[in-house]
Amino acid sequence: MRRDWSWRESIQSIGSVVRRLVRYALLVTLFGALLVAIVVGLGVVSVPETLGDEVDHLVGELDVDRDGLSSNRERALGTDPWAWDTDGDRLGDGWEVKQRTDEGADLPGADPLRTDLYVQVSYATDVEALTETEKADLREVWAEMPVSNPDGSAGIDIHLVETALEEQPVLTTGSEMRDYQQRYYTRAYMGERQCSYHLSVVGEIAGEGIAGLGETPGRFSFVEGEYRSNILEGSVSLRVNTVTHELLHNVVGQTEFTDETGHTEGGWLSAGGDVGSTPEAEEYLSPTVADHLSEEGFAESEYYSRVRC
Repeated sequence: MRRDWSWRESIQSIGSVVRRLVRYALLVTLFGALLVAIVVGLGVVSVPETLGDEVDHLVGELDVDRDGLSSNRERALGTDPWAWDTDGDRLGDGWEVKQRTDEGADLPGADPLRTDLYVQVSYATDVEALTETEKADLREVWAEMPVSNPDGSAGIDIHLVETALEEQPVLTTGSEMRDYQQRYYTRAYMGERQCSYHLSVVGEIAGEGIAGLGETPGRFSFVEGEYRSNILEGSVSLRVNTVTHELLHNVVGQTEFTDETGHTEGGWLSAGGDVGSTPEAEEYLSPTVADHLSEEGFAESEYYSRVRC
């Protein structure tokens, strides 16, 4: 019995020693790798240049941020290898480079170093489409917004795609917004544009004093289609004013500088924009909103990021 016990004890002792040796070997290996990295980095010793180039190339071919572009490609383009979306417009760098999303939505004119906003404008059956002047005004309004871009420029490029609805949606209460959003902001209606484009439905809003409603934040808005002139004197039509206002609700959302309804004290996002009554003196993006968009990019709704998209 004593000999059996000694044998078991010896086996356990050997196992313990082996485990310690393995741990020490791992520590020595890690320490050695760290020491080599420090020594090489300080230039105390050198490695063959070709080996270093090969390592750099292999590391550079990694797609760290999973945007479809290698780190080497991103450095050449000027985009951030560590950020899926360098310019903060919720469009991946890889999408903007190839001007197409993974789902197949075309992104004509996309630039990974400049903020882009893609909008599908869908018109009710008895609503006149935006005029060429209105569309040009929309592009100019957004292009002149003082939002900083990674390429050193300022402004937002808005891209419009127009479609026709086969019905006449009428919005009578704010609660119906969700119903229309769930009806139209779908794969069945938006197709491959869902989750990369915003949707602005131009229809009819019953009731006085409301020209539009927009998710805050989100990707859907509803605009009264019959307003084509200004209540107060401004440089753009009420429809341009309202589309701009509601899209800003989408991309700015609720912040510390907006009130409980998502409005600012002045500018395109002021409460007056709800009835399209922004006078020419108020046709600007407030500095707080401009700074916020420059630093944080477009807001994202948890509903879209977790449920819808």
